[in-house]
Amino acid sequence: MILKYIYTGELDLTNQSGEDILGLLVASDELLLEELFEYVQDYLIEKLNSWIYENVDLILHSVFNLENSIIPNDIYDEIEEFYYKDTLPKNLSPRKGLLTKIKSSIIKPNLANIIFNWIDKKDIMYTRTINDPVYKFDLIYRGSRDGINNETFKDYCNGRVASLVLIKVQNSNKIFGGYSSIGFNSIGDGYFVEFGYLWYSSSDNFIFSFEHGEDTQNMKISRVIDYSKSIIINRAGFNFGWGSLCMTNQTLHLNNSDNAYENNLHTNRTYLIEEIETFTISP
Repeated sequence: MILKYIYTGELDLTNQSGEDILGLLVASDELLLEELFEYVQDYLIEKLNSWIYENVDLILHSVFNLENSIIPNDIYDEIEEFYYKDTLPKNLSPRKGLLTKIKSSIIKPNLANIIFNWIDKKDIMYTRTINDPVYKFDLIYRGSRDGINNETFKDYCNGRVASLVLIKVQNSNKIFGGYSSIGFNSIGDGYFVEFGYLWYSSSDNFIFSFEHGEDTQNMKISRVIDYSKSIIINRAGFNFGWGSLCMTNQTLHLNNSDNAYENNLHTNRTYLIEEIETFTISP
């Protein structure tokens, strides 16, 4: 399981036994895989509560030997109280830091958590917990697999569904992207016509950039400010605003000439697309 996680960033514990999951917790601590450790610990507490109750001796032997005394003294005392007095430890609430599954060749899972925070309009450094919405990424289009052109993008990415597009540009490490709560093409009713194009409204859309696929320091976001022009359907593959973020075949345009979005990306140029991916997003 650890090798699969390391190579793919994916982890499914649904059909694993309590013993195997506990062993994974210990192994992730020994390998200093903090994000994996916290995810597995949360899973044990939330999903296998009865198993933990029935296997307290095994749990005690395993978790109390974890490296660097991970369990604080107050929690240690409460587990002993639980063991001897059948009192549920009040401090053993689920830990923060959820593992995000995204089958992307452009960004790492930790950047997906930043995008989640943007969707929920939270601070970018907010640490998500099990109490926050958990979104599912479904890859529906990849340029290197399906072809990078307007028509192919429109064929794969249509319908009124919350969607995310990620773009890796050539001759640069930069990543650009956009989130549309209403999708990109064939959205349906609720538009107005101007210059022969369909203009759709959304107050939740945004575009963004990362300096590279693991950037957690220099990301930028521009939210839609002219809601009525959040998405335009014309000949382009997708078009946020009037060219704020726009795909025309192998070219990515960023100019925000219509000021439909904030201008925080501070760019007015075109790029050649190296890779592009689209995901539908659902709770």
